Amino acid sequence: MSKKLTILIEDSVYECLHRVVGRGTMAMQSYTAIVEKEGDVYVALCPELDVASQGASIEQATANLKEAVEFFFECADSREIARRQHSESM
Repeated sequence: MSKKLTILIEDSVYECLHRVVGRGTMAMQSYTAIVEKEGDVYVALCPELDVASQGASIEQATANLKEAVEFFFECADSREIARRQHSESM
């Protein structure tokens, strides 16, 4: 059984991109978190970005996923971010 949640991410990469094009506001993005129990742990996946994490509870898996998505945005190349975000609409 899976549970779909929506998580809000403070997207620091968008803040940087907005600064480059002349907008300095922080963007809030909404992403899907699909959480499934696998054995003794819960696995959380953000399908829009193909980022996953896990935790001992739904709450912990979701919090870990949020942190993983934030880390992805902090570290990933802007072209990789754009590729992953647009692959869902193709």
